[in-house]
Amino acid sequence: MRYLFLFLCSFALVACGGRNVGPAAATSVPLPANIAPASQLLETGKGQVQAGDAAPNFSFTMADGSRRSLSELRGQKVLLNFWATWCGPCITEMPAIQQATERYREAGVVALGISIEDSALIGQFARDHNLSFPLISDRSTTIVERYGVPALPVTFFINRDGTVHLKHIGPLTPEDITQQIEAMQ
Repeated sequence: MRYLFLFLCSFALVACGGRNVGPAAATSVPLPANIAPASQLLETGKGQVQAGDAAPNFSFTMADGSRRSLSELRGQKVLLNFWATWCGPCITEMPAIQQATERYREAGVVALGISIEDSALIGQFARDHNLSFPLISDRSTTIVERYGVPALPVTFFINRDGTVHLKHIGPLTPEDITQQIEAMQ
């Protein structure tokens, strides 16, 4: 599965005219505070994650060295978005996700973005698009694989109790996000 995902990502990079995501893409510019350059899957399992399942836990280390985990967000509604800087539909939906995090922050809604790309590339993307929600690098692809992400973008809407409300494949509109946030428990 891992090799198939990596092959598909490589194919998509070539097909979409993707940017260099290798070592040459890294810069010496400090990472924005909302970037997590390291992550780790904490719960293993098999099968694709679907609505009603407990969301597999993972941890991520922010640019300032603080470590967080998905399980620490219990009690809040979470939009877990899998994306890439070279993915056109991902880029299109990012402003809607950013707006939702601002609009629903006081209502206990949190967004997390996960990409298999290098943290320097993710950081530059965050600066270019004025994104403030946490963007997590999953270079090992273990989180992407555990969630069974078939293509990009994919968003998991996670209820306050840590269960998956919905797995949405494809780009989100502001209306999609509002509808799901309001339907979540």
